[in-house]
Formats: sequence, C-alpha cells, structure tokens
Amino acid sequence: MNAAHGPVFAGVAALLLYLWPAADRAGRTAALGALALALGLGILVEVLQTISGRPGSIYDVMTDAAGAVTGLALWHLVRGRSRGWLAPAVALAGCTVIGWDPTRVALAYASRAESFPVLAQFDARQDLTFVASNGASDTVERLPARWARTADERALRVACDAQRPPVLHVIEPIPDWRGYAAVAIDLTNPLDRELRLTVRVFDDGGGFSHDEGSRRSFAVAPLTRATVRVPLVAAADMPARRHVDLARVARLMVIGRKIQEPTCYFVSRIWLE
Repeated sequence: MNAAHGPVFAGVAALLLYLWPAADRAGRTAALGALALALGLGILVEVLQTISGRPGSIYDVMTDAAGAVTGLALWHLVRGRSRGWLAPAVALAGCTVIGWDPTRVALAYASRAESFPVLAQFDARQDLTFVASNGASDTVERLPARWARTADERALRVACDAQRPPVLHVIEPIPDWRGYAAVAIDLTNPLDRELRLTVRVFDDGGGFSHDEGSRRSFAVAPLTRATVRVPLVAAADMPARRHVDLARVARLMVIGRKIQEPTCYFVSRIWLE
C-alpha cells in the first residue's frame, strides 16, 4: 500500500526546512528549496524502485509533492509565520488530499477483517483494494443475466490477450488460515471452450517464483458458473519449496493459460471453508 507517501513527505519537507540555515528559513527561497529537495528524493525513490524490478509510479511522485507542499504550509502555520489566507488554505486542501488515501485504506483493512473468511468479493470498484490483475483489464461489472443469481449481481471481469495471460492476485489477506480446509472460488466461464486455471498460495517466508508456493490446477466447463474448492491440507503437506505455512499466508494467485485471442472470465467471490 502507498497510502503513507503523502504524510511521510509532509514530514520530510518540514524536516528539510528545519535543517535550512535559521537566518534564511522564513524566506520563500528556503521553502522552494525544501520542496525541490523533497520532490527530488521522491523521484529518486521511484527510480531506485524501478531498478529493483518494481515499476515506479507517477502517482506516487504527485502524492509526494502534495505531501511536501502540505508539510511546508503546516510548518508556516505552526511557526506563526503566515498572516494571510494562502497557507491555511493550502494546509487544509493538502491535508484533505493526503489524508484521503490513508483513510480509504484504513476503511478497507477494517472491511477486510470484518468480512473474513471471505477473501474477496466484488460488489463495487472499491472491493479491488486488495486485488490486482496482470491481465489486459479488470473491472467490476454486472454479471451476465444467464449466470447471475440476482438481477444486479456484480463480479470481477478479468480480461486478457495474447500478451497478458490472466493472473489474479489477492494481496495481503488475513494471514492465519489455520482451521480452514479449502479455498473456494465462485467463478464463471462465459466462453464456448474450457477454461483452465491454476490456484497458487504463498506464505511470507519466500518469494512468488515458479518453484515456490502450493499449486492446484482445475478446469471450468464452457458456459458454466462453478464453485471450485482447492484443499489447503494438501498445500501444507507439500515438499519443502512448496510448503506453505498456513499461519503466515501472504498471497493467493489465480493464473490462466496464455492464449492467442482475447478472452475473459468472471470471479464473484473467493473465501475460505
């Protein structure tokens, strides 16, 4: 989660201004200098992140900048150096902007804890907080009437093409799965051919490589809605590199096969039984 970027860079910018020579600290040059240094640090973090194999984010840099501006405005308010309306207005707007993501994430964590043992459900777009897809797109939309159990039932539509096979990630689930026998997935195959998928479970003791974590493959018949159950006991009994500590689960992945033509499938819910 990147919700901390704004508050962290508010603190960074205020600290940089504090470290500025005292005689020049009240001037505009010091504020602009602290802002430039903070923004440069944010860009450097994203560059290093890209080099390490994790894509950088322009959105994160923008959040860093908003946080830095907010931190500087708050500094001037606290120090009593603002006599006009600009600093209070900037501080208020900035706190709203940088506080939105942490608030949203906190609510998502609370909802996740309340919903457990449901790992993912897709009533609305915000239900994708802990879900990511490597496919061509993933959207929450109305399930086609042929398979819907209610008139307005919604599901996650996972689309893919020849360049991007469908890989669905459930990120940061409640980690303790002890006492549960299986992962259940309610999914729909709208295609006129068999849909083959693999479920993989990983703990936080290693990476997410091809050789690590448990795996179980299955097929869903054409034009069918089905609930697939993947036993967890088998996952815990895997050989050393495939062993999963069910007290420390870190991620669940649903992986599709690479295909030549665009395709999609729907996921309604993922839960533990």
